[in-house]
Amino acid sequence: MNLLRWCPNCNVPLVGRTCGICGSQPLKIPLARTSDPRITFEADLKLLREVLERDYGIGSYEDLLPNGDEVVLFGKAPYMDLCHEVIADGAILGYLFYDIFSLRWIFKPREVGALRLQHRMDVVRCDCVEKGVELDIEPSSKYVLVNDLEAMAAEVGGRYVITRVFRREGFRSIDVRHSTSKMLRANEEEMIIKASRAALLINKLGRKYGKIVVSFSGGKDSTTLLDLARRSERDFLVFFNDTGIEMPETLRLVDEIGADVVADAGNSFWRCLEDFGPPARDYRWCCKVIKLGPSYKVLKGITLMTLVGQRRYESFSRGRRGWIWRNRWMPGITSASPINDWSAFAIWLYVMMRRLKVNELYIHGFERTGCYLCPASRLADYERIKELHPDLWGKWESWLRSYADKMGYGDGWVKYGLWRWVNTPRRYRHLFGASTYERYRQRVEIGDGKVRADPFLKDKVLRLAPSIGRVEGNRILHDAGVLIVEEDGVSFDGNVPPGLFGLIARSNFCAGCGLCSDYCDAIIPSRPPKIDPSRCSSCGSCNELCPVSFYCRPFEEENGDRLQSSRHDRDKLGHSHIIKKTH
Repeated sequence: MNLLRWCPNCNVPLVGRTCGICGSQPLKIPLARTSDPRITFEADLKLLREVLERDYGIGSYEDLLPNGDEVVLFGKAPYMDLCHEVIADGAILGYLFYDIFSLRWIFKPREVGALRLQHRMDVVRCDCVEKGVELDIEPSSKYVLVNDLEAMAAEVGGRYVITRVFRREGFRSIDVRHSTSKMLRANEEEMIIKASRAALLINKLGRKYGKIVVSFSGGKDSTTLLDLARRSERDFLVFFNDTGIEMPETLRLVDEIGADVVADAGNSFWRCLEDFGPPARDYRWCCKVIKLGPSYKVLKGITLMTLVGQRRYESFSRGRRGWIWRNRWMPGITSASPINDWSAFAIWLYVMMRRLKVNELYIHGFERTGCYLCPASRLADYERIKELHPDLWGKWESWLRSYADKMGYGDGWVKYGLWRWVNTPRRYRHLFGASTYERYRQRVEIGDGKVRADPFLKDKVLRLAPSIGRVEGNRILHDAGVLIVEEDGVSFDGNVPPGLFGLIARSNFCAGCGLCSDYCDAIIPSRPPKIDPSRCSSCGSCNELCPVSFYCRPFEEENGDRLQSSRHDRDKLGHSHIIKKTH
């Protein structure tokens, strides 16, 4: 569980353990595990006002925020789409979420919010007040109070069900007028300390690694990092990766900032789309093709250290990683994030204190500023893109609908954003009757001492075979033995030789992304690529780093036995994989 500190005297949130104005000990507000509270903008508050006045009447916005709206935070709460914890006056007032069924925003009050809006909500009586109890009344609004403020019931499928039993201590809030200037003063000293620590880390990395590169993405985190680097004592280069599907506002900001080094993926995304299919949260081929590959190609001869604006609060995976790491897709380059332990609230405090220019997308209500069709985004994000850039979203939605028609997925696959997964989450399958979509069209079969593919392109396999061994006719002289390239596959003795699976997948299903040539100078770009044997060391790295082999499915039914591997094993398949039989 996350905790947010809040000064009870000044009525402002804090990043430190004491208030910089009054010195008092803060209250601790329990938040959702996924929460990373941020400062709100005009578009956020406008949305909150519109939803409140639509569902609770004119004046409900002022009722919910009687101490003003200068200090209101949005945190992230678990939900199937975008859901904000609305935090003000030392309490969570409620949840502003994008309902995936009605495709509109809804505000759900918590204790303090219900207390402030109770005169605008219907009240029903119930003898049994327990979560899950169904009420025998006709629906009149989305939420009703039970026995005044004892509980709250929600309309679910034409019925009212008690969804929250209120806690008496949950009604506590702070009744003090707040202000932005007070919030900044209360946190100024703590932010000076955080900024100094980050600058010291940058100096330390500069002394150890020499020239460093600051990766600038156009978001708030990289904007903060860039300013910290400028305040350090180290020389650095500014790097930007243009994926080809960036938002116009991001590109304008990059032009203003000025980048010393740019990696340009061009139209690689659209060129590879037909072969790979749409990217998904569990099928992120796009990150390899339009981000990591082009970035490595540019950076590998420039630096050993890149600074990136990543934070551990952004996701569970980043939370498990330290502030310095190496990425398998960026061999030889170390990455570090001096702001790894900063919260979104701290980032925005720094931006406001330093009066930094930020991406105007934030002003429009966006929480992220990356690729506009990223599968990690929510339906609510896509709705904002439709409003702001209908031409961009129209192009992507048109492609999705064409793809859905071709694959027989149905309209819901696009409407509810089910394209964002290959293995659709169980809750989505239950609610929308969705299924797991077979989009890994590249499949390699293993069995009877042979690796096969359909179609199997013998000549192309031999053309790339130097990546794992010396080629003599239709034979590959591998460390694990002699491999025979036949008309329908490659024969071997014993376990699957390291690198063979990746070779077969890459040879037969190459999407022409050019990623391998970005990593290795022995690769001659083509489709599939060619190898210069005089420069190739047969290390097999090009097969390991190929997105096709990374996402290909290495299992096959054979004589009642299932040949299978875990995702972890698939990641290793290019170099030392052993496939086991299971019954």
